[in-house]
Amino acid sequence: MSSKRHPDVQGVGRKAKRQRQRRHLYFVVDDGDGYAIRKIDLSPDYDSDDDAARHEDGEIETVGAAWSPLPEALIRLPAQTGEFFVASGTKILITNCGWPEHAVPVFDVHSRSLALGPRPHSRTCPHTPIYMPVARNVVSVDAGSSTKLLYPPPPERSSFAWSWLCFEFVPKKRISAEFRPSRPGAKSIFQPKLVEFEKSQTENQNAGSWDKLADKPPFRRVDVTCHAAHPDGRTLFVSTVSKGAPATFTLDTGAEDGVGVWKQHGSWKLPFKGQALFDPALDAWVGLSGDKDTLGHLCSSDVPPVDADDAGSETAPMWRLSKEKLFCRDPGEEHLGAELVYMGGRSKFCILQCFSIVYDEKDDDDDEGDSYQEDDIDDESDPYKEEVNEENLPRRHLLQLITFTLKYDKNGELTTAKRRRVRCFELLRHADPLFDDVRAFWI
Repeated sequence: MSSKRHPDVQGVGRKAKRQRQRRHLYFVVDDGDGYAIRKIDLSPDYDSDDDAARHEDGEIETVGAAWSPLPEALIRLPAQTGEFFVASGTKILITNCGWPEHAVPVFDVHSRSLALGPRPHSRTCPHTPIYMPVARNVVSVDAGSSTKLLYPPPPERSSFAWSWLCFEFVPKKRISAEFRPSRPGAKSIFQPKLVEFEKSQTENQNAGSWDKLADKPPFRRVDVTCHAAHPDGRTLFVSTVSKGAPATFTLDTGAEDGVGVWKQHGSWKLPFKGQALFDPALDAWVGLSGDKDTLGHLCSSDVPPVDADDAGSETAPMWRLSKEKLFCRDPGEEHLGAELVYMGGRSKFCILQCFSIVYDEKDDDDDEGDSYQEDDIDDESDPYKEEVNEENLPRRHLLQLITFTLKYDKNGELTTAKRRRVRCFELLRHADPLFDDVRAFWI
């Protein structure tokens, strides 16, 4: 029997599957009243498979207005930095936001519900952890060299399960939310309140907890340069540089005895900055370049085997630098931070970049007449005009979203296609020191 399906049936099946699994971009940025989670529908660009949309010389197509206000927030919570937002499945954890010492808010983007979960508390230095996702698990490493693992526990440990995350010291309680303005003029902002909670009928399925691993990492938190989850769904790779010496370590989060052990995998480091993402179509990790001289470019790296001999692997995996520069192309733009999101499909990605430009009041002037302006005088003809230091000028802060696809060309080089700036939002100026904390999730 032929395995081919009728085109009509196949098309309907693909459409139904896409509707069931449709995802959205959720991003976190400080808006002056705390960190807010916002949602953007990129489905029109995501669903497009027009590979003919190529741009020469790295040109990026601009879609829509030059910039616009941020979309309404789904939820806003106080947090010290965006680094403390991490996603697992359909949940976004806010791990340090001034809530009770042993609890963190957990926001489910699908049900729009807010629950309390366990905080990976550290007595040594609880405010500087790094969170590294591995499939639906999350590994936390703090400055006190403590490793904690968030994962679904075995059934015998989930008798007190509620919502998604649970802990023994807050029984029958959860955080729900309702729409209430947090300040005059604000709309659609969740304001949490405690309500009674009945035990879940599926209490053996949705529990979770943080477990401290006995094995301490053989590196310091401040030495971490990047991390990536292996496609096996259980192994975490972490690259570091300590006193100029690179190294890469692995942690098996799916060990049968429940206790992971850190191992040095090699005396080399992966070429990324922050989190690298696995792309099945390229069979490679993809991430932002970790070299300041190639800021704005992407890198791809072959995925090394998990198993290495006792001495480790001394051969670094092959990696490539993208031909095109996707941001920091304009010398007048000051780069503040960027985040890469893998959107699935045929190597589809989105970059969120925060940057600033010199604030020009003419951009806000609705008068398009040709009336005489003092600025029309030639600057060189005014002997009393002081030289302007651009660093002291007010700046406009923006967040741009660029979607694109990746592939290897006939020469094996990493190249991009379908480059589009699909959104550009204006941000508040006062918060620019925190703009490198932008976080984004494809859920």
